[in-house]
Amino acid sequence: MKKSFKNTILISIIFLCFVLLLFDTLNNAPWEVLLSWRQSDTYSIAEIYKEEGINLSKPKFFYDGAEKNIVQLELQILPALGVLISNIFKFDIIFSLRLISVLFFLGSAIFMYLTASLYMKSTFAIFSMAVYMLTPLSLFLSRAIMPESAALFFYLGGVYFIFMRFKTKKKSYAYISAIFMAFAILEKIPTAFFGLAVIFYYLKEKKLKAIKSVEFYLYGIIALLPAICYFGYTKVKSVSNQQFVSGIANKHIFSAKLGDIFNIQTLKLHFNIFMEFFGIIVVILAIFGFLFVLAEKKYRNLLPWIISMALEVLTICAIIKFEYYYIFFVPVTAMLSGIIYNEIFKRRKGKYILMSIAIAFLIIEAFMTKEKYMKVDEHLDHNINTIRMHKDADVPFGINYASPVYIDALKTEGARIGLNHFDNVPKDKTLEIEYWIDEGIKNFVLLKPWGSTEEFSKILDNYGRIIYEDENLFIYRIE
Repeated sequence: MKKSFKNTILISIIFLCFVLLLFDTLNNAPWEVLLSWRQSDTYSIAEIYKEEGINLSKPKFFYDGAEKNIVQLELQILPALGVLISNIFKFDIIFSLRLISVLFFLGSAIFMYLTASLYMKSTFAIFSMAVYMLTPLSLFLSRAIMPESAALFFYLGGVYFIFMRFKTKKKSYAYISAIFMAFAILEKIPTAFFGLAVIFYYLKEKKLKAIKSVEFYLYGIIALLPAICYFGYTKVKSVSNQQFVSGIANKHIFSAKLGDIFNIQTLKLHFNIFMEFFGIIVVILAIFGFLFVLAEKKYRNLLPWIISMALEVLTICAIIKFEYYYIFFVPVTAMLSGIIYNEIFKRRKGKYILMSIAIAFLIIEAFMTKEKYMKVDEHLDHNINTIRMHKDADVPFGINYASPVYIDALKTEGARIGLNHFDNVPKDKTLEIEYWIDEGIKNFVLLKPWGSTEEFSKILDNYGRIIYEDENLFIYRIE
């Protein structure tokens, strides 16, 4: 039996086991114990697409207000494809969205294998792929209702094809890579950090002649122009009335100071996330693999990739402080994990046993990740069902909760009250309630004990009455 056929069979078995591991979580509601906000936002966009039709340039949220808001976001490929699959095959929309995420992730795993196989034997490339798939962060995000799986697919496609460009000297690979990177950046802007590595590769090959190279500039135009045009268009206030992408950049990234990146709290954040969402096995393998990259000339070409994505971790991840922004470093740690085995065990007996031990630990960690994070938040789910049963149907409502998960889950227009971060909303609580009532909010949900529940309750007593109360929440009707 040819080795390539054996590898195909082995990869297929790994993919099948991976899907079986995740399959019973594909119907999970978006409000899971991890990243409920991000998942419910993407889900709500899909629900609105399903109701109003797909419009990639004008995604909408149910919040904040009595009407839906057009928002500036990344290109919403996942919600669009989820709606198409749901409509064609009559699948539940949640299942469709998670299924599309898994398919994108499996595609990214193939690119992970192909990229690793450029630097190591196929056995160890498959090991790298398995590490990539079983790392806790990528395992969770592989079926999350979020754009990360799609971004990983395009990002790793871009990585693979640019490596092929400089390995084979074929320019066509550069243009394919640029197309993949264009979609990756449209999905998640931090993938643009890989562009630093691309610049280095061109300078290494062409020296200063790179600045006169048509190919060099075409790569940049193809990779960056779609994102510049899309985000520039959606930033216009006549197109979107909530600039999420620009807002995050202005409030967090451009306003950050050097001390925010290298202080003790940030270093602790990095440590905790790597321990929790990468795992001690992957971290140890990656550290030793990196030493071989420094020591062995044949791996030096990986350094620009490693450094560019390390910069993404040190800047974007350090400033925004959300674990899912670390996902684009997972392929790097997976590659480094394969390198350590490729170097130490490629000519020694027992390599399969040692790899099996590492994989066994990762599988145990995968089941622990599934048990801990891939489940619906029972408290949220209970409250959502309670509100759905007792609030007035299809009536815009306000809620004193920072996350929009309740508004997204109920598929009803609503507003988050008491946040004090809207320029057009009064900071005084009485004036804020009056503002939202004038905007068309008819019900108010006050969660216990979150936020200023007691203060809001006293104010709302003057504008309406309680129509439901339990140990977790009040529901007011404005009269």
